[in-house]
Amino acid sequence: MTRFALISPAEWSQLEAGLIQRARLLNWILADLYGPQELLRGGHIPPALVFANPGFWRPCHGVSVPGQNIFASARGGSGALARWSMVGTFGSLPSAFGAGLCARESHRVDETFPDLFREFQVERLLRFFVRFARRCWAFHARAAKNPQVVILTPGPFNETYFEHSYLARYLGFTLAQGGDLTVRNNHVFSRRSMD
Repeated sequence: MTRFALISPAEWSQLEAGLIQRARLLNWILADLYGPQELLRGGHIPPALVFANPGFWRPCHGVSVPGQNIFASARGGSGALARWSMVGTFGSLPSAFGAGLCARESHRVDETFPDLFREFQVERLLRFFVRFARRCWAFHARAAKNPQVVILTPGPFNETYFEHSYLARYLGFTLAQGGDLTVRNNHVFSRRSMD
């Protein structure tokens, strides 16, 4: 069972700095692995760890993505000494973002305890999701005349499908499976938009 806790603004400030640092490191590592691969050549990361991983997409090597566009979430916890530690970093965007959004929305703590929310200065999620959606639209607007942002899902039989669909609906994005997409002239199209 997952438990949620309120974190003080001072404590969050410290955690946030570490999470930003972690996200920047992940961006840098992935940019290198799909780019010049200096970490591999320098022996800092074993090649087998990368090339044997089914998540490493060889066809994407050399594909440049402008800016830092890796979105990740982290799961943390505090132990007996009340010190925080990160127990995992997740790059599965729809699941991670959707789970966080579902947890906050389904409990509606802000409506049940509005005074506590104000007193503890709880960060609102809306601002993050608005910025995230704008960034997705801006990124795609440079690449297409009629951009469409798609959240890719394995489908309704996947254990995290609810989070995928919840997030897509919340953001106004299209939810699609691999079979819903096609590539023509080096551009990805949604079959729904072609009908």
